Order: sequence, then structure tokens, then C-alpha cells
Amino acid sequence: MQITICGGGNAAHALAGLLSARPGMKVNVYTPVGNEAQRWNDGIETRGGISVISRDGLLLGRPRRVSEDPSTVVPGTRVVLMALPAFAHEAILRDIAPHLEDGAWVGALPARGAFDWCAREVLGNSGQRVVLFGLQTLPWACRIRTYGQEVSILGTKAEVDLAAWPSDHADEIATQLGGLLGVPMCPISNSRYYVRAVPRLGWPALS
Repeated sequence: MQITICGGGNAAHALAGLLSARPGMKVNVYTPVGNEAQRWNDGIETRGGISVISRDGLLLGRPRRVSEDPSTVVPGTRVVLMALPAFAHEAILRDIAPHLEDGAWVGALPARGAFDWCAREVLGNSGQRVVLFGLQTLPWACRIRTYGQEVSILGTKAEVDLAAWPSDHADEIATQLGGLLGVPMCPISNSRYYVRAVPRLGWPALS
């Protein structure tokens, strides 16, 4: 499975290290701010990947590609994880929209600031049919130790609520994402996030 992580901060480092350490995972990172992509690439070359330090020990994962160019990291992606502050959601969605494939899962960690409205406005206008999801909070508390090289997981949540649109994808996303991140995901009704009711438009499931 190919996953693209959008962001360059604490959560993006943790996601990149954990997911790329899993067999069969193709992990890319899109980080267009300043010289972050170059700093990631320099750090990965120095360390050999992203080290994730937790109470369980140390994992080393190496993302396949880190870039400030979405055309090099988004095509072919089945899951997009946006580890970003809410103010950056719209700009990053507009960057990646032309390169998304129909049926991709696009989610925010966490989904603050009406992420679903923003995503449907941007991605709807660009013609993509995607499945949206959002986490109530990050799965863990984490902090970068050395940029592009090392991140610490300071604590892990017992479980994290997850909502999706269309809502009948929530169980599948929660199961798959919870398994990948090692944190139970609890699928909940969109209404708990005050997501407005919309008709089902026949959006495709992820196969």
C-alpha cells in the first residue's frame, strides 16, 4: 500500500518512521514549506531513516521519497494522512488535488477547523471522488529529537475516535488505520463532529 504523509512536524516524523518500518508499505512525505524536504532528505541519508523511540524500544523506518513537489509523491497513493495544523489544510489540499486517484482515503490528524467542509469544497471542485476521514486527536504525544532523523513517542492514547464521509467507510478505515498505527480507532457518527448531512453520491470504496 502506498501512503503519503503531508506535513513536516512532530506527527509527520512519527508517522513516517512507524509506517515505513512496516513490511510492504510505500511511504512518501509531502512537505513544501521552506527547505523542510531537503532537511528530511539530508537527515534520512545521515541516519539511514527516521528513528522512532518509544517505551517499546526503537524502530527505524525509511520513507521512499520526501519532496516539496506533490507530483512526485501523491500519484498512486491510496491513503493520504494530513498531519497539519488546520490553517494549512486548504493550501495542501489544493496542492495534492490534481494528483489524487479516485477512491483514495484522505484524512486529517486531527480533523480540526471544519476539515470535511474544506476538503469537500476543494476536492469536489477538482473532480476527485475520495473518502474523507478525521481523527479526534493524534494517536500519541510525540516530539522531534533531531529534524529528519529522530522522533520520540512520549505517550500513546488508549483509543482515538474516527469519523468518515461517506460514513459507511468508518469501520474499515478505523480497522486498517488502527492496525497500522497500533492504536485502536473507534468509528463514530459524523454528527458528533457536527458534520452536515449530505446525500450519498456513490463514491467508490477502497479495494
